[in-house]
Amino acid sequence: MRVHRPLRLLDAAVIHRIAAGEVVDRPASILKELIENSLDAEATKIKVTLLDGGLKSIQVEDDGIGIPKDDLSHCVQRHATSKISVLDDLDSIHSLGFRGEALSAAASVSQLVIETFTAADGAWVLEVVGGDRKEIRPGTHKIGTKVSVNDLFFNIPARRKFLKRPGAEAHECSEVLESLALAHPQIFFEWYLLSEKGEIKKQSRLEAATLPERFLEISGLNADVIHLQKEDSENAFPRIEIVAAKAPASSQVQKSIRLSVNGRAVIDKRLPYALREAYAGLIEVGHFPHIQINLEVDPSMIDVNIHPQKKELRWPQGVSVASKVYALLRPQFEVKAPVEIPKVEQGDIFSSAFESSIEVLTTTGLSSPSEAAFRSYEASPKISASPALDQIQIYTEISSARPSFRFSSLRVVGEVGAAWIVGESERGLVLIDQHAAHERVNFEKILSSQSLLRSRLLLVPIEVEIPYHLSHAKAEIIETLETLKFEFSDQSEKDKLEILAAPESDRKVSWDDVIKKVFRALSEEAPLAQVLAALKTRLAASLACHGSVRRGQRLTVDSIQALLRQMDEVQWGCLCPHGRPLWFEMSHEKIADLFHR
Repeated sequence: MRVHRPLRLLDAAVIHRIAAGEVVDRPASILKELIENSLDAEATKIKVTLLDGGLKSIQVEDDGIGIPKDDLSHCVQRHATSKISVLDDLDSIHSLGFRGEALSAAASVSQLVIETFTAADGAWVLEVVGGDRKEIRPGTHKIGTKVSVNDLFFNIPARRKFLKRPGAEAHECSEVLESLALAHPQIFFEWYLLSEKGEIKKQSRLEAATLPERFLEISGLNADVIHLQKEDSENAFPRIEIVAAKAPASSQVQKSIRLSVNGRAVIDKRLPYALREAYAGLIEVGHFPHIQINLEVDPSMIDVNIHPQKKELRWPQGVSVASKVYALLRPQFEVKAPVEIPKVEQGDIFSSAFESSIEVLTTTGLSSPSEAAFRSYEASPKISASPALDQIQIYTEISSARPSFRFSSLRVVGEVGAAWIVGESERGLVLIDQHAAHERVNFEKILSSQSLLRSRLLLVPIEVEIPYHLSHAKAEIIETLETLKFEFSDQSEKDKLEILAAPESDRKVSWDDVIKKVFRALSEEAPLAQVLAALKTRLAASLACHGSVRRGQRLTVDSIQALLRQMDEVQWGCLCPHGRPLWFEMSHEKIADLFHR
């Protein structure tokens, strides 16, 4: 039988330690708060030392303005801050820290030491052990402030057991350091990761630099980068700077995409998927590009107070970072002019295969629009900027992602398995996926020629209801979709679309489902142009796949050479429209290693 217990107010110390868990959950969260405090203190140099992954000690030392003696005793109290004073201040926060919780939270769950110096007061030291504040005493510090957080969670064993191994915690701390160093490339950073015994496991020294310089230094990439800077005081984003590694450089994790807003390293959940769309066809399926985005916005436009650790922001309705970055990056990758495919010999297998694909689609009718959805949608990975863009892939291109050789210069050795072309370059062996390579050639030809997308009348018109919040944009939606060869009735009701004709495809398509996906994407604030590009890409990929030479189809040497010539003339990455590699090269040295030569 349950016994009723009376309500009682918790002890202040218990309240403090419970609240501290919202701000301090591991060494990385403490490190982030301490570095942000140093940046707010106008530091130009920041030194970080971590002992045993931060479990034993976290030290952050800066050359900032220091803490006055009178403020030192207050800085470890809850909600003590110099950065806001009235409610209206929350609408214009210019600092990184503003709640006055970081030092207070750290002090309640560790042995905290603050050493600081100001020109007016000299040097002073404050110690706090598990929330128990000692008397301030004179110190010897010469400049700025040094904060040491020792023996984290020594007084809360239950929380300490949820921490990871020191190596894993050190890795999380490194992520924080790198994110803040990229958000502030003008700041000198120095950090040391030490073992429990004090041995240096990792150290780094980052001089003040430009964003592209720091991006390459931290990422360790040997790749060309795109550097975009845009300033427009009338825009939602008055200043935006982007550094992106060119394809085929990529990562298997989303952390390769970093965002800072007004110097604050934050997360935008839509951003990784929107940027993966921007790189689709250039990097492997499921991978992410390496990108740093630094934004400066009016502080009154964002809410930085929605996450306990200030990792996320709230944006006004209609403002999307993902859409903005996508719109800036995508033109950097697109084919700039129609692709000219060289003519091939009469009767060549590739010429006839491509032309026959158009003919086949012209004579093959679609099944009932209520049947199964586009199979190629189902097979592709989820790479959308929002759930509403599920399974829609964007085509992009970059001319610099070419091999070191010309395909037409390869010596054709032959073909293996009726699937792989074998060639020889100056460096060694080259294997080419014949279907993927021909598919890429056809894909770009379709995309660069609007006439290759054709319309086909539906046996039965399809009526789709427009969501109420999109009904005002009906004319714009119709005008945009008509560029993809959709045709609509002029007599449909205001809140409905009546589809009379749709783009040809070699696969069964439920066009009402496709249009509903468009509506869902627009409801998630995806730009109409982005949705249009996604649909066009999928149609082009479908046609290209159908019209390309198949696996199991034997090719003559003349046919292989014709394909290689076409591959030289196409602007492309290293992948087919579905993200599969087109070719691999193995050097003579690597081959020799296989035979222990």
